[in-house]
Amino acid sequence: MDVHQVTIVGLVRSVKEQTTNITYELDDMSGPPLEVKHWLDNSGNAASDQTKPIVEYTYVRVHGNIRNFQGKKTVVAFRITELDDLNELTSHILEVCHNHLHHSVHKGKPGSMGEPAAVGQMNTGTGFQGNVDSGGYAGAMPQNGLSNVQQQDL
Repeated sequence: MDVHQVTIVGLVRSVKEQTTNITYELDDMSGPPLEVKHWLDNSGNAASDQTKPIVEYTYVRVHGNIRNFQGKKTVVAFRITELDDLNELTSHILEVCHNHLHHSVHKGKPGSMGEPAAVGQMNTGTGFQGNVDSGGYAGAMPQNGLSNVQQQDL
């Protein structure tokens, strides 16, 4: 799946101001830092509502497009905002996990996020399906919602 428009949350590692753009090095903890370019209009202001560059070591949310220039991928930002609360970072990580699961190779299989599971079936996420009612596998969840190991602790 090709992705062109993205939302990235990360820590600004460096800022390089030029007359036509501001280049940020953004670390989203998924690999090496990303290069994010925010182009300025003719008056020297950022193209969006932002008027001054973000300072280093600030968590930000970037909305932009992925561009490939001379074999290097960069993000061209059309909006950069500082995080008001670090819960936004946690929320973004959960969003990323949800979207990954939604678009993963398991989509369309019974019990995946793309299609509901059959009555009495549950998907363990490992590709193995068991019958909930009969405890069809060792880790089956009985009707009360506890696994066999959890029931032993009661």
